[in-house]
Amino acid sequence: MDHNGRTVKNWIWLGALLVLLGGCARRSVEEVRYVGFQRTEITVEAGVQPDVGAFYDDAQMPEDVTLQPELTEEQLRTAGASYGLDLCRGGVSIPVTVRVADRTPPVITGPDSLTVVEGDPIPYRDGVTLTDNADGEVQLYIGDEDVDPQTPGQYTVRYTAVDSSGNTAEKLVSLTIKERPRMADELAEMLAAGLQRSTVTVEAGSTLDVGAFFEPGPAPEDAVLTPTLTEEQLRTAGASYELTLECAGKKGIALVNIADTTPPVISGARDLTIHVGDSVSYREGIELTDNSVGNVTLTIDNADVDMAKEGEYPVCYVATDSSGNSAQEWIMLYIVEASDEEMMATVDKLADKLIDQLISDDMSKWDICRTLWQWCHYHIEYSYTAGARTLYDGAYEGLYKRKGDCYAYYATFTVLLQKCGIDTIKVTRVGGTSNHWWNLVNLGDGWYHCDCSPRRKGDHYDCFMQTDAQVQAYTESYKEHPNYYTFDGSLYPERATKIVYGK
Repeated sequence: MDHNGRTVKNWIWLGALLVLLGGCARRSVEEVRYVGFQRTEITVEAGVQPDVGAFYDDAQMPEDVTLQPELTEEQLRTAGASYGLDLCRGGVSIPVTVRVADRTPPVITGPDSLTVVEGDPIPYRDGVTLTDNADGEVQLYIGDEDVDPQTPGQYTVRYTAVDSSGNTAEKLVSLTIKERPRMADELAEMLAAGLQRSTVTVEAGSTLDVGAFFEPGPAPEDAVLTPTLTEEQLRTAGASYELTLECAGKKGIALVNIADTTPPVISGARDLTIHVGDSVSYREGIELTDNSVGNVTLTIDNADVDMAKEGEYPVCYVATDSSGNSAQEWIMLYIVEASDEEMMATVDKLADKLIDQLISDDMSKWDICRTLWQWCHYHIEYSYTAGARTLYDGAYEGLYKRKGDCYAYYATFTVLLQKCGIDTIKVTRVGGTSNHWWNLVNLGDGWYHCDCSPRRKGDHYDCFMQTDAQVQAYTESYKEHPNYYTFDGSLYPERATKIVYGK
């Protein structure tokens, strides 16, 4: 279809959407078209929150779109489910559908190898766990058709896990069957004394008791297992040890396998409270311990946290040990606005510290002003969303958060200049398409314009110690932004006319 054909089709489609909006606040066709909405149905993988961007052309997606209500973890883990939600923006809601699919195979966690003595039962499932991204039973099938428990040798066993959606995962496990020492008469006597097995599996980090070979009955008083395994050996998951078992005056070979099915422990996780724009040390005070040797990795899921916005945000700590066992701890991160008293104290402290770093006693007022102007210009990130409108609000944005709009640049520069004994006042734009603020500065030779905020890309104009004529010339050249430095001169002291910086 040609371009005009696609346009007609889109207009018809958008008109239908407006009918669907019903009682919602109405929007013009052009406004809805600007939203960039592309589709009414998406499919997400089980266990994954839907991304609102999936409904949009990424190049046009607005920032203020929400998907409501938020699906619960249980809903997202229900493969095959379908949910009707609302895509909301600025009072407009569009009904959409989210379908949950499961195309992810389950995960098999467990030992990579097993060792037994011929004739003993093979503990295929010891230490094996099955996990899946979706709810439903996961079946485990063990392919041991080629294994002969009575024949010593090396075997490969295929573990196959199948989830309720039919996704499969496989794991190959090496099986070693050792030859049993030919001590038939001695073995018979040990069996008569209550011996039940010659292979046991113990959890990493636990103690080894000779009674494990005789359970469910009691071990004879003369039963002895040698040598004694060390703490490190007992904490080495996947290890296998041949020991000597003495009983009834006879000796036999006993095999001990070390398994690890115990998750690590996360200590020190606690709720945190910070101010908007703060950084946070999630790992401070966190300690990870595990029953087995090997590294424990910590991952922190803070994907929902918006450091620039007040709110209560869940944060998840996930610790995973070398055997694949995982533990979770949830905390709440509370982000609050700093009080006026806290902001003022922080601004004063940071301003004093910065001046100590940048300014020396032998510097002239010009050098001081230029140094502070450059710091504000290059160390504060421009942000359209700062919204500060009091002096200390703006200086807090600039000195503490290191970002803000033009008001933050003005306020930060003002606080720093005042602490250095330099006169400055605020100038407000008149007649522009948006607000703008900058400084008038007097170093002793009259009032000059200073604006620390950054220029557009490719614009190298430095608004430092400028006359009215200089800022007016720049305003006239800046056609894309009318009245950039237009102000009511009658509200301010007479400005100097001598050019001292630039042309």
